[in-house]
Amino acid sequence: MSMFRWGICVIVLAVGCGSRSGPELAEVSGTVTYLGQPLSNASVVLVPESGPAAYANTNAEGVFELMTRGRKGAIIGPGKFLVTAGQNSGEIKEEHELTTEEIKKMHKSVIPEKFGRIDQTPFDVVITSNGQNHFQLDLK
Repeated sequence: MSMFRWGICVIVLAVGCGSRSGPELAEVSGTVTYLGQPLSNASVVLVPESGPAAYANTNAEGVFELMTRGRKGAIIGPGKFLVTAGQNSGEIKEEHELTTEEIKKMHKSVIPEKFGRIDQTPFDVVITSNGQNHFQLDLK
């Protein structure tokens, strides 16, 4: 193998190995309840002041663990939790037959929409590096 090809392989490997680098993350978990009951199949997003958002879905007990770009955790610092949850209702038709109004009726939110809006969510948090990042998100 020529020196040029060897050099290209080294660069490719170095870039590939660095793909897991990124902002410092801390593990973040929690539980989502709505009207005192665990909220299953909800989408939870933590939007930091800067950097990529972290995502998770709740399990049957309303529990979630956030991931950022395929890595466990969320960016350290202040952020806001957004929670959305919906249910499908109605008969599903062929895609070309659906109107905007029918789509809205089919995907009704089961929680108040304020929890999914960055300008209305009550869940302002600070993610710390000390590992104490377990949150109870009680939607009322």
